[in-house]
Parts: sequence; structure tokens; C-alpha cells
Amino acid sequence: ALHPIPNTIPLESTERTGLRHVKWAVSLARRERWEPYGSFFVCMEDEKELDCGGRRHPDGQGFAVFGKVVEGFDVLDRIYFTRREEGEMLQREVKFLQARFYMDNSSTSQH
Repeated sequence: ALHPIPNTIPLESTERTGLRHVKWAVSLARRERWEPYGSFFVCMEDEKELDCGGRRHPDGQGFAVFGKVVEGFDVLDRIYFTRREEGEMLQREVKFLQARFYMDNSSTSQH
């Protein structure tokens, strides 16, 4: 029998993974604990309040770090500092034309 694909996925909190919201971490945006949506963000500075136990999400579970930027830092800085309008979020969409996935099996911690 085929199993339906769930419309939500479990939150893999920073408490569980050991990954942290440090500068250049890539993290999954979410509404509720089990409701991520089709958006991600890159930390432009260390953001410990986004980790499990932090105060940036009302439930205290934080957000799920799933990667880190390994090159192109200057491009992200230019996008961030020229496209943001108020606060920390971009107000206009930025389309990514290319991204690469790298698997690092050496460690689960970020350096």
C-alpha cells in the first residue's frame, strides 16, 4: 500500500542536531512546530535566539538549521545590504539561479 506524503515534516531542532544559527547558517522557515513552509533564510550574523530555547519563535523550539554557506559570501552581503528595506528581512524577492549541495560527513557541528 502506498503511504500518503505528509504535508508537514518533523522539526529537527538545534537541540537535536547540534547545529546552531551562526553566521552563514541556512535554516528552514516555519509557522508552527510541524509546519515548515517553502522558504529558507541565511543568518547574516550569529542568531542564538533562533536556536531551541530562544525567544524568536513563540513556542521556544527555534528553527531547523540544515546547512551553511561555503562560498559566495560577498554576493550574499551585497544582496542583503542593497535589497533589504527595513529591519533584517528582504522586502523584494531575490531569485537564485544556481545553488549546489555539498555533503560533509566529517562532523555535525558548525565551525
